[in-house]
Amino acid sequence: QACDVCYRKRIRCDGQKPRCSHCVLYKSDCTFQATSRKAATRKRSNGTAAALQSQVHSLESSLDEAQQRIKELEERLSQKSSWQVNRAQVKDYDVSYSGKGSLELGHELPPQHEVLSGVNKFLTTFNTILPLFDPQRLLSRVNTWYERPHQRDTSTWAAINVVLSLAYRHIPDEEKPPKYSTLYFMNMAQSVLNDIMLGDSNLLDVQTIVGMVVLLQATSDLKPASALIPIALRLAHGLRLHTRSNSEHLSASETLERDRVFWIAYILDRDISMRTKLPPIQSQNDISIDWPSATPADGADNWLARIPFEFSPCAITQSGNANLQRAFGVLYSSHLTCRSVVCKAHAMEAQWIPSLQDFGRKAAEQGVVTAPRLPVGWHKLVHESRGYIELFIAIDHKDPAFIWMTACTYISAAVCLTANSLFNPWHTKAETDDLLINPAFSFLDDMILQAPLPQLQRLRHSWDELLGNSREMSFRNAVQNVDWLDATCS
Repeated sequence: QACDVCYRKRIRCDGQKPRCSHCVLYKSDCTFQATSRKAATRKRSNGTAAALQSQVHSLESSLDEAQQRIKELEERLSQKSSWQVNRAQVKDYDVSYSGKGSLELGHELPPQHEVLSGVNKFLTTFNTILPLFDPQRLLSRVNTWYERPHQRDTSTWAAINVVLSLAYRHIPDEEKPPKYSTLYFMNMAQSVLNDIMLGDSNLLDVQTIVGMVVLLQATSDLKPASALIPIALRLAHGLRLHTRSNSEHLSASETLERDRVFWIAYILDRDISMRTKLPPIQSQNDISIDWPSATPADGADNWLARIPFEFSPCAITQSGNANLQRAFGVLYSSHLTCRSVVCKAHAMEAQWIPSLQDFGRKAAEQGVVTAPRLPVGWHKLVHESRGYIELFIAIDHKDPAFIWMTACTYISAAVCLTANSLFNPWHTKAETDDLLINPAFSFLDDMILQAPLPQLQRLRHSWDELLGNSREMSFRNAVQNVDWLDATCS
């Protein structure tokens, strides 16, 4: 029977006494006062053959009426289109693109004060982490849109929609207007994507498409993001963002904005390549602008060592700053993914999970078994996995975009801790690791309920087996310690 905390959170209760693991984690009393809820029994329908026959006749009559209506509409359409044939003959063979042109009717934006509020939210959240837009130029474009309607264009309209879409990811649901959402503004921007790609491109168009990639990257399907990032880079190449040859006449702030846009696109290209295991689009040999920093011999360790303590996972966890926690949650997720991929110890690695299962079965059957050869950097991976899980748990508001970008890393980190307990069941942090592993397993169950993907279901089945074998090894180790103590005391 689940305790009250596990019952309300709909997570598996391990029934430990005097308090279960989740009550210890959430610092709650372990009580059993909630009334049980039995599923209401469904009454079986008493439909008869006569009733079914009546429904069939009704459907047939409705189908006849629909077919008759279709015929009438087809006749009207043929009559209406007959006088348009001659007019359309000349244009049918002209497939050249005529430019972006003026905005069509319906391409409007919310009131100015609402848009400025969303833009300010974007500038104080997302843009502080990934500076995609220069704040002054972005605000100037927004004000010009409302103050000079005759100067409106598709590029500005699409860019503002992308900015609002990114901003609405950071606005709590209870504070959002009922009409608008991240998806709403994203759909608006996508409606003019052809105009942006085929027209005379400018920096604003590259920023718009890069913003779309950021939004699409935070979904379960990376194909749209994989399709858009080459377009963004190709437009960037057309503007010579990757070289210094076209920036001599620009101011320092304009050059900085161009460089930032290119490097954000470069980072997204590399990140999507890592996630999809496809080659990146941008070749490093074609880049002639200054790199942000020299590439060290050991990038991951050197990068991590140069991070100030104030931005370490431990400090971010304790900061209570929701914006910092979310941004660094994504950042450290990418770092830990790189680490696990290099170690070939990622939850989605084809050979990693089966090798763990084989070892776990032998260990459970034969008792103590020599651990397999651990990947290089295994202890660093285990340590960073603990830190990331604690950071992930500390983030209260996990929006869908954040979950899709970090959940795989979170679950993979918990599998890593499970493997460590399997290899070394007597290590000193076994009990605290269990408190980190159990919520992650429940989190995977929730993900499968929302998105029953086959790969997630296979991972859950394999992980459940690993957890069982790990607990068996821990139990045997505890029994051996008790026997040794009894023998010593006697």
